Amino acid sequence: MPAFRDLPGQYCTEEFISKFCQGCLDKEAGKHACLNRPKSMQGAIDLVRHHQYISTAVDGKVSRQKNNSMNAVSSSEDKISRLEKKLDLLMEKLVKAGPSNSSKPKEGFRGFCYFCNKRGHMQRECIHFKEEQARAGKEGKLNVPKERGSQNFNWKRQEASNQPTRQQTLNLKGQGVSSQRPCQK
Repeated sequence: MPAFRDLPGQYCTEEFISKFCQGCLDKEAGKHACLNRPKSMQGAIDLVRHHQYISTAVDGKVSRQKNNSMNAVSSSEDKISRLEKKLDLLMEKLVKAGPSNSSKPKEGFRGFCYFCNKRGHMQRECIHFKEEQARAGKEGKLNVPKERGSQNFNWKRQEASNQPTRQQTLNLKGQGVSSQRPCQK
């Protein structure tokens, strides 16, 4: 272990053996080997094999695991290559499927038009709505709400109420009524 040069060799060996036992695919055999605390890697391998042999002899069958391999760590390269193959298959399926037509209504669509109150289409596809829009456009009466400007505001009603206008409010704020004397330097 180049990262930990000061560690004694015996400690490193014990860690390797422990990691091997913990990473066994046959968990029972790995636990058996780890509990016996072998002094070498070969001793750990022998304990795992011995446990597998005894369990098959006593049970009369192979243990629950499909593969009684003693590999501590499976290769990450194999996992990555399998993932890449699956990704390629998915990409091929997507390419074959092509673009979807989800924005267009499907056959037998039973939507509801809010303009003519008929089923089978929506307002944006309604013939009557398009005709109305074209007619209103020629007459200059588009269905656009007008803004309420100050020319339509009832100023007399504002004066009749007891509330001050905005201009009066600003004038009051600018006067600054105070009981204190102004500050002099």
